[in-house]
Amino acid sequence: MSMGITTRVDELYELVKKKKKISLKGAARRLRVKPETIEEWAKILEEEGLITFDYSLNPFAGGYLKVKEVEKKKRR
Repeated sequence: MSMGITTRVDELYELVKKKKKISLKGAARRLRVKPETIEEWAKILEEEGLITFDYSLNPFAGGYLKVKEVEKKKRR
């Protein structure tokens, strides 16, 4: 019997996949951690090419996390 192990970073990725786009603060609220922690986790996921982390021009809004778009069209 195989048991899957889920990390908090996995939880963040699943949340971003489900929501398609979520604010840094919104993710922090949902996962009950500090926004700084979400930012650290987001950097890991971004380095792995799984999400994009868009910084807002509004300093009060923070950043937004989105699932990285995979190129759907193949070039001929």
